Amino acid sequence: MKQILFLFLIVNGFLSLAQKNELDSLKSLLKNTVVTEDKILYLTKLSRVTEDSLESKEYISSAILKLESLSGDSKLISTYRIANALYAVNDWEESLLMIDEALSIPNVNDFDALGKVYRLASRIHTKKSHYDKAILSYQKAIEMFTKSGNIPRQIDCLNGVGVIHKNLGNYNQALPLYHAAYKLAKKASLPLKLAATTTNIGVLLKKQEKYDNALEYYFKAEKIYKRENDFGGLANIYNNQGNIYRLQKKYPQSLKKYQLAIENRNKAGNKRMLSYTYNNIALSYQEMGNYQKAIENLNFSMKLKIENEEYESLSSTHLNFSEIYLELNDSKKFKFHINEARRIAIEFHQDKIRRSVLVNMSQFAANNKDFKSAYIYLSSVYDELDTLDLESQKALTSALQAHFESEQDRNEIHELSDAILLLDLQKEELEKKQSVSNWLIIGLGLIILVLVVLSVLFYLKQKALKTKTTELAIANEQILSTTISIEEKELLLKEIHHRVKNNLQIVKSLIRLQADGNHDSSQNALLTDFELRVSSMAMVHESLYKSGDFARVNVQNYFKDLLDNLITVYHLNQTVKTNISINILELGIDTLVPLGLLSTEIISNSMKYGIGDKPGGEITIELKSIGENKYELIVGDNGDGFDFEEASNKKTLGIELIHTLVEQLDGELKFVNDKGASYRIEFKGQEK
Repeated sequence: MKQILFLFLIVNGFLSLAQKNELDSLKSLLKNTVVTEDKILYLTKLSRVTEDSLESKEYISSAILKLESLSGDSKLISTYRIANALYAVNDWEESLLMIDEALSIPNVNDFDALGKVYRLASRIHTKKSHYDKAILSYQKAIEMFTKSGNIPRQIDCLNGVGVIHKNLGNYNQALPLYHAAYKLAKKASLPLKLAATTTNIGVLLKKQEKYDNALEYYFKAEKIYKRENDFGGLANIYNNQGNIYRLQKKYPQSLKKYQLAIENRNKAGNKRMLSYTYNNIALSYQEMGNYQKAIENLNFSMKLKIENEEYESLSSTHLNFSEIYLELNDSKKFKFHINEARRIAIEFHQDKIRRSVLVNMSQFAANNKDFKSAYIYLSSVYDELDTLDLESQKALTSALQAHFESEQDRNEIHELSDAILLLDLQKEELEKKQSVSNWLIIGLGLIILVLVVLSVLFYLKQKALKTKTTELAIANEQILSTTISIEEKELLLKEIHHRVKNNLQIVKSLIRLQADGNHDSSQNALLTDFELRVSSMAMVHESLYKSGDFARVNVQNYFKDLLDNLITVYHLNQTVKTNISINILELGIDTLVPLGLLSTEIISNSMKYGIGDKPGGEITIELKSIGENKYELIVGDNGDGFDFEEASNKKTLGIELIHTLVEQLDGELKFVNDKGASYRIEFKGQEK
């Protein structure tokens, strides 16, 4: 132990001595130069080397004062150096002001320097979560680097834009950018840029849960980094490989990869990134249930982040601590870490971390029987997101696990149902008002047109007609002033569909909670069916909310999403082939809701009884128009089939519901039991 302490003191001594020597060297160079550009260069370097924040700002201020004597490209380069120095000390706002000043300098021809300025702006905007501005700055940087012929910087910027789209979930936009960077790197024979881009493609595939494909790209990058003896690159690859194995719950492989990442980070001298690897090790131990090891590694990760002034990333570490202490039921330590995570997330505008904090606080409240607070926390998360992702839904389910232990809690489902019904009534009333106001506007327009024609035909009555027109115009203005504008109607309709969809999502999650706490398999099957019926209605409102037309839904997309959702819920032990043939572009909500419920019932029966776990399962959906406002729906499978007449006589809930929905659509049902069960339904559109 004494030997280790002695070695630590020696290393620290050498580092302090090296830093002092660098400071002295820069001060000497600054003192002996008379060139303004060089003075600014040494001042900005001194601002980074010194540990005194006040002294650092003084160096930067001195550099800014010397800009006045410069012009053109010299002033551009020096202004960029000052902006970069401000960015290094986390003074982002001042750095952006210097960037604006750099871009306003006249008579500049150094495109490479301009590219660096735009690239710095994009990095700051990314830090501030201003992604639209960051993307525009990256595009300008690419344009400048293309003019200067700087291919490595072009690759960096393409990857930068790709990372932004990846983080926003725009995977289809990120992939072409990565491929463009890959082609440039390969054409210019830049192996390290090629490896970095290959790594980015692997990360994108990991986000899409294509783990084996992601590992293939990581192994390609690993070969390049080994050939180039790039220890920093190897460390990143091993860390990413460890993340894949952790997601696959292959913990021995993940810990082995993380250890290789640590070894290579030490070889590369990159102490800053060590904290992230130790954080990943902690997550592995947490998932394995070894909380003591997880806490040890999180403590080490936090210590490294503080030493390297990585204060922004401390929010995720505190969040991980809170999740462990939540599982250990340690209220005091949970509250400390969750409050720290929330404080840092707010300070650095980390919306995703902040939402995770709210989910954890909800779970803590639910564990302590404070269901009202738990519900409030989760509702605020729903209000921010259009649709919760799978990870958030799992957290939601866990947070309200005990929510239905009393009859009073079960009544909340009825309250939510009443709220949904009220919203539907409000929507219907709003649509009626819209229809009336539209007819009034059309009628008034026709009256005015008739008056204009009469004024031409009957010249002698011009004065009287002019007076009448004026009176009608005043009446028209009064009516219009009391009528909701089109923009307001669209906004209200959009909000109604949004809230109805969100409330249905909450009902769906509450049903899932009831199923999780119920050990009766038959009741769970009924709850699953009910959840799917709610989901089919929620998908209609979600489609209406996302579309520009609030009366009709894209049928092709709706049935594709519906079928994908059903396959996911029943998670059969096989790959189900789907054959969808839709020859109708759009349907209204009055037709699509019962049609979606009908299809859900039929496909659910196919999943449970027709296909099951038998290999080679297929589901077929055909929908086409067969006349004016008449349609034909065919839903079938290639299972064993069944006696539909016998099932109808038993009057099961599912079969009864199918008959009821067919009647609601004014339809006729024909059942064919040939190489599987097939329903052929002819029905009418129900739009009024």
